[in-house]
Amino acid sequence: MRVELNGKVVGEKTVSTQTKLTATFNVPYEKGVLKGYKMAKGRFIELSNNRQAYQDKTKSRWSQIRSG
Repeated sequence: MRVELNGKVVGEKTVSTQTKLTATFNVPYEKGVLKGYKMAKGRFIELSNNRQAYQDKTKSRWSQIRSG
């Protein structure tokens, strides 16, 4: 899994059944767009419908992301 804020990578983590297919990222505040990506066939693919407007300092959380 990869997370980007305004086109800059802020973290990458491996998810598996051992992590319950979950990853947690600490993202510094910056106004803009937060995107999540999954790894498939050796490349990162943007998770559809998961762009978040990151407009204030409240926590942004993605839940129930399915990477089928």
